[in-house]
Formats: sequence, C-alpha cells, structure tokens
Amino acid sequence: PSRGLGDVYKRQVYFLAADHDKAQLILSVRGTWSLVEVLSICLVSPAPFAGGTAHRGMLHMAEMLVDELLGPLRALLTGDVPEGLQGGGGEAELAKKLARTRGYELVLTGHSLGAGVAALASVLFRQRLGGVAGHRVRAVTFATPAVVSENAAAAMESTVTAVVHGDDFVPRIHLQALEGLRAELAGEEWVRTLWGEAWSQVTTQLMSQLADQLTKAAPPPSAPA
Repeated sequence: PSRGLGDVYKRQVYFLAADHDKAQLILSVRGTWSLVEVLSICLVSPAPFAGGTAHRGMLHMAEMLVDELLGPLRALLTGDVPEGLQGGGGEAELAKKLARTRGYELVLTGHSLGAGVAALASVLFRQRLGGVAGHRVRAVTFATPAVVSENAAAAMESTVTAVVHGDDFVPRIHLQALEGLRAELAGEEWVRTLWGEAWSQVTTQLMSQLADQLTKAAPPPSAPA
C-alpha cells in the first residue's frame, strides 16, 4: 500500500447493509470527520493507479478498506465459507446464511472524502474479487473529489457513477486548478498590494512578539557592586 504519514492513518469508518429486495450489498463510506482524514486529503501527490495516477492519501485509505473487507465480502458475494471457518460445528449454519447473499451486487457509495475512497475502492474490489463477483461491483458517489488522472478516470467509467450538484466546487478542485488560480491571482495588482500589506502586518506582529519573549527570557540586571 502507499505510505504517506506512517501510522497516522486510521481505518475509514463505513456501514455495510444488505438490500434483499434489490439483491445488493451497500457499502457506505463516511466523509471527512477527523484531523487524520484532513491530513489524508492533503497528501495530493500522485500514486500509480488503473493505468494512470490517483490521489495518494485517498488511495491509501481505499487500500486499507479493501484489505479489511475483502475476505468477508468475498464470502457474502460467493456464498463460500472462509477456509478458517471450514470444518467447524457451525459451518452448515454459516453456509446457509451466506447462501442468501450469493450473487448479490456490491454497491459502494459515499460523499466527499467518502466518495473518493469509495470510487477508488470499487476498482480495487473488482480487481481483487475477480471472476463473476468482481464484475458485480460498482460505485455511486456524491460530490466526488478529483481523485484520479484523466486516463484512470476513463478506465473507471464503467464502474463509477459520480453525481455532481450544480456548481459544487469539490469535484472541480484539484492540484492543477489550485496552481492555475495561484498563478492568475499572482498577476493581479490588487492581490500583490494586499499580500504586501498583509505580510508587512504579519512580520511586524511576529517581531513584536519575539521581542516580548526575549525580554521576558532575559536575566535580570545585576545589582551594582
């Protein structure tokens, strides 16, 4: 798996439900909630993915999710009792329960960060489940960030349906867009003037605070002999 901040990553929160009327397992991934998840969003450096590249932080979170759920979902989708549970006294009962979801479709969903993780995880699940079960995996996501390059997005077209509301900026914001905005603003005279004034105020305040700290830290003057 991709690594960014070492052990800072935590398992992404999710909810798994079964819709027996539609023969679907629904895996819903939670959106941004904690500081750790914010840090994951900030890891925008690209990582290889689906013939292109993907957002490194969200890809790592998707890999963690798939690593945790691959075995249980394989059992639910195929009806096969996991090897570690075969031969036990409850194997027949477990096989009976798993038979109910055999052949179900796996649908991933989420919003914002959860949407990005769900979209990437859907591709990983298709690859790692393989066979018929892998072909029954798809994602429907909402306000999905721009998490993959153009060629990777083309490869995901048959797997992921991304829903965008109006002019929502989240699906449109990405590193190149931010660089373009920075360059455009840097060429505006009012921005340069405002930035110059703001920087002057910040440095003046910092120097004043530093002087105060140095004054407090200085030893008291010695008494005259």
